[in-house]
Amino acid sequence: MVLVSPYVYKFWVGQDIEIPMLLSAILAFYTIWNTFRTIFIYYLNGVGVIKLQVYLVLISGLLNVPLAIGLARIMGTPGVILSTTILCIICGIIEIIQYKKLINQNAKGIWMK
Repeated sequence: MVLVSPYVYKFWVGQDIEIPMLLSAILAFYTIWNTFRTIFIYYLNGVGVIKLQVYLVLISGLLNVPLAIGLARIMGTPGVILSTTILCIICGIIEIIQYKKLINQNAKGIWMK
């Protein structure tokens, strides 16, 4: 979809708005990663282990605004999306670790709450 996105955008919004290919690529990666990590989040929610997720959401919510502003100054609009993507990657890695700890029955402390 990223490869044909310029044609889709021109059909959708017309010639007046230019959407950078970098923005499409970052959004595509974000969508793929977020879809993948959702598998682990569903499991964690299903077994009632949500305390770490709540902390991750709060921390990433607080970090997203200054990181987005900083990256927007450097990269423009793609920087805003990149900020959210970076934080989703970090949260996803932690969620996958938590999932593996629970499955292997090694979870202790915050990992099992």
